[in-house]
Amino acid sequence: MFNIGLNYDTPTERRDGEAYFGYGDDIATITATGTSTIKGFICNWAGPGNSHTLKDYFQRQHITFNDGTGKWRPSGTPEAASSSNITFAPTNSCTSALGSAFYYDKNADNSIADELAVSPNPAVAIDLAGLGASLTIPAAILARGMTVPAY
Repeated sequence: MFNIGLNYDTPTERRDGEAYFGYGDDIATITATGTSTIKGFICNWAGPGNSHTLKDYFQRQHITFNDGTGKWRPSGTPEAASSSNITFAPTNSCTSALGSAFYYDKNADNSIADELAVSPNPAVAIDLAGLGASLTIPAAILARGMTVPAY
């Protein structure tokens, strides 16, 4: 599921928002209210030994509208790591320890040789958003100010 909430501040004319991604109800089983919410995250959807058990995480990206380019961008710098919670390893635990048997091509050059030359089996820490003080993922997203509308 993908949810996004956009804001417009009239006095400052600032436009921003937050986008969320995670997994929820099967589209065929949505209740009569016509709403569905993100229920958790699956880090290893299709990899070896995959598990579709939901973890108590979701991806979050804060965005700001750039009037000069006419585009929505991650807030702050173009990379804006501080306004994102999107990093995970495609493993069942969502992480990978230094020296593990997990490899990936993080710069998309169709080779892992350059990554291995720098750091054999690099560690990948989880940076997904989580429950915080909330008991459920929908409550955690609601606490950030996002209300999922009915459709």
